Amino acid sequence: NAAGNFISPTERLSANAFQTIIDIVLKGTAFLTLDVGKRMIKQNTGGVFLAITTHYTNEGSGFVVPSACAKSGVETMCKSLGVEWARYGIRFNCIAPGPIET
Repeated sequence: NAAGNFISPTERLSANAFQTIIDIVLKGTAFLTLDVGKRMIKQNTGGVFLAITTHYTNEGSGFVVPSACAKSGVETMCKSLGVEWARYGIRFNCIAPGPIET
């Protein structure tokens, strides 16, 4: 999936900057996933999607708010489509490089 970010205090970001990250990360991932998923369903092939997110979708992080919002959306989309498309043999995995709680 796509990635983009502005490392910046959130109050300094313009609406366009915020929208750009949402467009790249969330919408780009969603549009590609939906296109490929529809093809998989039509062809009855099943398959696996892998999304790479980030650890700060769980606890949040300063200075990366648009990315945190977008990556959280990607995770929720994968969880939702995993339930919805399981009947077609389509699975979803999300990984978040970074600290691992043990």
